[in-house]
Formats: sequence, structure tokens, C-alpha cells
Amino acid sequence: MKKIFAVCIVFVMMLGLTGCDDIINLSEEDQYLVAQYGAYLLLNNDKNFQKNLEFTTEEETSTEDETTESEDETSTDKDSDNKDNSDKDKSDDKETATELNKAVLLPDFKVDYTGHKVYDVYPDETATYQVKKSGYKVLALNFNVTNPSSESKNIDLIGAADFVATINDTINLNGIYSVNTFNALNMYEGTIGGGETVETVLLFYIKPDDATDINSIDLKVTDSSKNSVKVTLE
Repeated sequence: MKKIFAVCIVFVMMLGLTGCDDIINLSEEDQYLVAQYGAYLLLNNDKNFQKNLEFTTEEETSTEDETTESEDETSTDKDSDNKDNSDKDKSDDKETATELNKAVLLPDFKVDYTGHKVYDVYPDETATYQVKKSGYKVLALNFNVTNPSSESKNIDLIGAADFVATINDTINLNGIYSVNTFNALNMYEGTIGGGETVETVLLFYIKPDDATDINSIDLKVTDSSKNSVKVTLE
């Protein structure tokens, strides 16, 4: 019904333009516009017809451009935020401890790392109790633990934490836990008098090829509650 009505309107318009009493001469361009408008009225009532006649003012165009620019800026800001968050995530991958004594769970003591040494057998071939493993060397990390107070203090690190050494940022070594005879730090249990210092050690089995060129050593300590901290030793 709507299509018939639209056709009638177009027909009336054409009669009005070509009436006998008042003839209006149209240019080819005007005739084309009338035909286009009439066709649009007809097709506009077809549910399968997609409207394409849209008129945009300069003000609207300007607004659209500003919106696009705003979206681009927002996208750029988001990319920047994502990059910052990514950098932050990367920096958080390596936890650090401001003090070594806190990292090794001895907050009331002064702990100094004194260097590393590689052995074929620890401590040597003449010792009654030896640490050795076929196909491996032994990496020893040495620490001095000092009681800075005037009173004796107890230490009990047996089962308190896991110690993992990372060599050259890529090689992870698990600490050896059967060396309490040598004042092993991860197995230390005893009393240190006021002002006294005790030499301790952390031992790790390491492949000979990995032990030839040690450029950096990080120590990761994970306590019984699964809280971890990593500190750079060298």
C-alpha cells in the first residue's frame, strides 16, 4: 500500500511539473534529481532497501574527525599504559631484598656474603665427611653471620626455607641439605654469642662446564609459607 502511495506522489509531482497552464522547464540535472527522489520514495518502503541518502554538515564532519582523533589518542594512551604495565611486570619478576640478613631469614643478625669457590670434593679429600657427586663439582657460597647484640641469640634454620642459586641468570641450582657438619646456613641450628661471628656455607652441585665461567650469582630464598625473595650476591 505504501509503495502505491509513493508512486502516486511521484506521479502527481511529475504532473505538477508538466501541467498545461504553467510549464516549468527543467534542466537535465534537475530532471535527474526528481527521478532519483522519486525512486528513493518508492524504495524507501521496501524492507530490503538499505538507506544510503545521508547528509552531513560541516559541523558534524568536524565532530566526527575530533571523535576519531580522541579515539586514536585514547588508543595510544592505552598502548602506553600496557607498555608501562608490561615493564612493571618484568621488573617484578626478580624480587630483591634490601638486606641480606632479611633475605636469609635472620633479621636480628648481620649477614655478609664473602664469595664463592668451586670444589671437586668439599671440603677436601682428607675430610672424614665429604660432599661429592659423580659428574659434578661443588659450588660453595660463603657467609659470615654476626650477632651484633651483647646477648647470645639462637638460630634454627632447619626446614625453614629452600635455597636456590641462579648462575649467570639461567642455571638454577638447588641447595644441598645434608651438610650440617660444615655449618651449612640452610641447616644451621645453634647459639651465637653476643658480638660473635660464625662462618657458614651454602653448597650446590654444579656441572663442570657451568662452573668454568660464573659471572653472576642470585640467591632465591622461599620460606615455609611460600614467600620468596631473590637477592643478588655477585
